[in-house]
Amino acid sequence: MNKIHEIFNDIKYINTDGMPFLEQMSHYIGHNKMILEHGAGMVFTHFMNGGSKIIEIIPPKKLKHKKDGAVQGLPRICRSRGYKLRRVVLNNNQSILRKKKHLQLLNKKFLKNTKKSTK
Repeated sequence: MNKIHEIFNDIKYINTDGMPFLEQMSHYIGHNKMILEHGAGMVFTHFMNGGSKIIEIIPPKKLKHKKDGAVQGLPRICRSRGYKLRRVVLNNNQSILRKKKHLQLLNKKFLKNTKKSTK
């Protein structure tokens, strides 16, 4: 995420690992733009503004289990809340530089015209 933060240098980076539940939730309330690593913390997107835009960074091994509830969790939340979701498949061993142009395009086109608040 640190290398991704360099690409999205105008976005605030917050690591919520180990934070108390309510403090984690507070980072989502009222925001409408997020870049998230695939994981349990995605449940907090329920507290974002309607019409929010989310980029999910997900490893390819997770997508092999497309019927798994965890993999479908964020797309379901996004559909029910009217959010726009883009997934970026990124292997932990893959160079972020190979995805850099794609991430920059998402930053420029997908996330534009929203508040600069994100995880």
